[in-house]
Amino acid sequence: MTRQWISIYQSALKKMGGEEVFLNTLSRVAKIIETTYHIKPVQMTDNITNHFSIRLRATQALGEQTKIRAQKIVEKLFEEGFPNFFGTQRFGINGKNWEIGKAIVEKKTSIKDNFEARFKLQAYASWLFNQYLKERLPLGRMMIEGEIIKDGQIT
Repeated sequence: MTRQWISIYQSALKKMGGEEVFLNTLSRVAKIIETTYHIKPVQMTDNITNHFSIRLRATQALGEQTKIRAQKIVEKLFEEGFPNFFGTQRFGINGKNWEIGKAIVEKKTSIKDNFEARFKLQAYASWLFNQYLKERLPLGRMMIEGEIIKDGQIT
């Protein structure tokens, strides 16, 4: 399960047929907990967090050993965390936003719209992070040169 905040401009709501149409459509696939209006739009730099939880159902059907193993896995996740890749939505419909961001960095292209350019650059940064994570995962918790370590933990 996930709980996520979304931000929509009033003008975009109007294009979709209005707030009621949008909320009715959204409610077919998601439970709407809260809606609110803000004078100031949400910025990409605002620190709004999404929350995720995992619910195991029908655990009575599991054997005792399986329950113990599942509990140990959950404890390890809480202790060590887990890798969090950026999802496909970050890279656009065709998955190419990061390539445009890379072209901007390499000065092979430019985009006049600052918001769009920033979005493409963030997609490129996200793609680079995912590439790093793919390379880093096989090394596990082993510390490697260049990483920042705080209180014995990789940050």
